[in-house]
Amino acid sequence: MTKRKRSPRRPTAAGVIGCVVCGAVLAGASYLIEARGGIGFVPSWEQLAAWLGVPVGGPDAADLAEGDATVTFFDVGQGDSVLVASGADTCLIDAGTPDAADSLVAMLYAAGVTELDTMVMTHPHADHLGGMARVLQSIEVETLVTPPLSEDERASAQVAEVLGWADTTGTAVVTAADEMTIAVGDGTLTVLMAGLPEADDVNNESLCLRYSLGDFAFLDTGDAEADAEEALAARCGFGLRCTLFKAGHHGSSTSNSETLLSLARPEVAVVSCGLDNDYGHPHAEVLDRFAAYGVEVLRTDEQGSVTIAAEADGSWRWLGDEADQAAPAA
Repeated sequence: MTKRKRSPRRPTAAGVIGCVVCGAVLAGASYLIEARGGIGFVPSWEQLAAWLGVPVGGPDAADLAEGDATVTFFDVGQGDSVLVASGADTCLIDAGTPDAADSLVAMLYAAGVTELDTMVMTHPHADHLGGMARVLQSIEVETLVTPPLSEDERASAQVAEVLGWADTTGTAVVTAADEMTIAVGDGTLTVLMAGLPEADDVNNESLCLRYSLGDFAFLDTGDAEADAEEALAARCGFGLRCTLFKAGHHGSSTSNSETLLSLARPEVAVVSCGLDNDYGHPHAEVLDRFAAYGVEVLRTDEQGSVTIAAEADGSWRWLGDEADQAAPAA
């Protein structure tokens, strides 16, 4: 018996109208998110990703609850962005590149960070402040700390955008000064040096910061180069001693000097750099220097975002994959 072929089902008018309406709704929602995402009741793409549990890299809220404090080095490519969290307090030091702005906000949301007590700009270079305007648009920031900025630096497009969004969102803007302190949970973030006086290089305007909690300390010198490191060493001496060190200037040989490392003596250093970056960061000379001091090295270009859980007794642990921890980068 031959089966009769069925004629293809023609769409009904109601079906066509339904598809058109659904398409219009989705297009409208997409436009609204693009135009107003993260403002008021309108979610951003990053918020939607976090709500839907889409993996974005970086820690989750449970990770940030580990230890007495955590220090997270977000994978923002060839840039810097470090989150210090302790208790309910959070401080974001730098915000990566403009290209990584959306992924940084997504990682903050995935970590449960919807408010920041403090955001710090170490110096006005795009690979450090590039995502700050996006963070200010998406996350409530109580205080923005900047280095001393010249009038020309304030007028530059990216800095002006950041300061403009701080004004729009009601974020207080504070200029850092030597020995300024910021409470972060049970620990204290101290501005050891607010840039090299009369620096002729923007990198040497970097805020040099030390977060201490009991016997644990984290040192972040931004992109400060050898001249600024020498001045910092003369100012602080063994006050630079730390457990954790963010490799200066993405692991460049123009930073991470013998003078600095001989005083800081970190147990672990994290290099924040982009995969196969054009600068060759981290430089072999610096990795050799770390090895000579017995410093364990982790890298965002190899491990992705790195979270260190710290205890007040000075102990620490990397919250990475067990497979990675079995053979960390050297």
